[in-house]
Amino acid sequence: MSRHAVAARAGTASELLLLMSLLTLWLGVTLLLGPLSLFVWVGAIAMAAILRPPHERKRTPESVTDVLAVAIAWSAVCGIAGAVTDLVAHPRFAVGDFSWTVLAELSGFCLGFVWVLVLPLIRHIEQIFERYGRV
Repeated sequence: MSRHAVAARAGTASELLLLMSLLTLWLGVTLLLGPLSLFVWVGAIAMAAILRPPHERKRTPESVTDVLAVAIAWSAVCGIAGAVTDLVAHPRFAVGDFSWTVLAELSGFCLGFVWVLVLPLIRHIEQIFERYGRV
């Protein structure tokens, strides 16, 4: 399928519904399991790496599953940093009912999602500069 065909069908209602349902699933699992959800997402990343190694992936995420894969990877990495903070930090630095792991997972997911939105913009700017020979 050509790049223009993918761009022409991007953003259909079914893809938006899939995105919203997967986002709801991710948020539900993260909030229900709390810090233990980190094991689920690290396992999901390991499974994805086995099923589709990095050399087979596209440079820019183009599908809903690619977008969520990147966001969940950021979530897991930030969640690991939050888990280390939970282990090292003094209990008085606790954040209410949530642990640092869950807060880091939530913020990592948001950062990953924003990164996926910024990445096509960066690639587009690179293509414009390459087209005019300025890079």
